[in-house]
Amino acid sequence: MKYALHFGAVAVTVLLSAACSTRDAVTPGDVSSLAGPTWRLVSLDGNTVLAGTRVTAVFREDNRVSGSAGCNGYSGLATVKGEQLRVGALASTRMYCAPDAVMAQESSYLATLEKATEYRVVGGRLQLGSAPGAVSLVYEAE
Repeated sequence: MKYALHFGAVAVTVLLSAACSTRDAVTPGDVSSLAGPTWRLVSLDGNTVLAGTRVTAVFREDNRVSGSAGCNGYSGLATVKGEQLRVGALASTRMYCAPDAVMAQESSYLATLEKATEYRVVGGRLQLGSAPGAVSLVYEAE
């Protein structure tokens, strides 16, 4: 019995160590490679995000994405196959936020996210684009 408990503790330690190490090494292939952190947008089509706005994406293992578009919350489907990403139609709340630039950024963000078909993680940043090598959205993990 003593050995069985020791073996069980070793097995749990090994599994936890493996889980921690695979989370640090993001591997394309399934949505779990994107799942976990809240990704905060730092760049939209080469432009920095408006000061005072927080645009986020949270990818979940149940093939969903949700977050804040800067003013309104959004959610939708997101599936990964290899380095390909497919984001379904996004639903969002419909509050108005001032100034108008916030609303324009939000509309642009949601449209760009829906068009994303490629992803990669480079230097701890998540990059999404609508074609191989294209980068439209750049996020950092929070």
